[in-house]
Amino acid sequence: TPQALANTAWAFATAGMPAPMLFAAVAKEAEPRLGEFNAQHLATTAWAFAVADVLAPQLFGPAFAARCEALPLDHEGLRQLHQWQLWLAERGLAPPLSAPFSDRCRNAFVSGGVHVSKLQREVVSSLSRLGFSAEEEVLTESGYSLDAVIEHGGARIAVEVDGPSHFIGQEPSGATLLKRRQLRSFGWPLLSVPYWEWTALGGSPERQGAYLQDALAREALPAAQSGSAPPTSSASEPAGELCALTVPQLKERLREKGLRVSGRKAELIDRLLLCSARDCSSC
Repeated sequence: TPQALANTAWAFATAGMPAPMLFAAVAKEAEPRLGEFNAQHLATTAWAFAVADVLAPQLFGPAFAARCEALPLDHEGLRQLHQWQLWLAERGLAPPLSAPFSDRCRNAFVSGGVHVSKLQREVVSSLSRLGFSAEEEVLTESGYSLDAVIEHGGARIAVEVDGPSHFIGQEPSGATLLKRRQLRSFGWPLLSVPYWEWTALGGSPERQGAYLQDALAREALPAAQSGSAPPTSSASEPAGELCALTVPQLKERLREKGLRVSGRKAELIDRLLLCSARDCSSC
């Protein structure tokens, strides 16, 4: 059923599970049955494919866009379609939705209330002790809100403080992976602070400062200093292709680029995507 197809895609995407063949099968089954999909099914399916980074032109054509605009979508559905359109922009594809409807989707995406967590306040305070002036809750052109932005090395660097809701265990959720990937795609050097790494510092200002300095040197600054333009779809490795690789294959690619090989599969993929976004052969 359309509900089963949408729910299956959503479940795999939410868990950040690589399954390009499954998504290809969902697209094949869904395309001739678009007329049976309700608004929620459409938005959920579009969002899931954006997370998985699996192109499906036979599914996401004019008929899909027309049905999205014809059905009453709730707030969450509009938000999901905005991220789907951002994904198409990542891949260098023209947005299929009309301009007025696209505006509705973006307005829904940016309308969420701002909640500054205790963890975020601690990270911003630590950045201040290091001499950074952090601008909090920065709205980007894409519609994403950044927890904080600092200027360093002549570049603006996004700081994302990721609490428990951003993870499944210690694996980034699909929503977290999508936001990270899209921010980097649109040219933002990104410093991610997972809650468990921050908690492990035990509240020590010295350890917190050292952690942030090391993270900036290791992750964010190299991307900022590369000076490269935001990548196009041909400049970076699609996440779907990386997801299809085994962990040993991913580690081999990381070794070839001189990158760390520790971590779980989602972290290895994220590291390769970051390097690929810099358009580098040796990071």
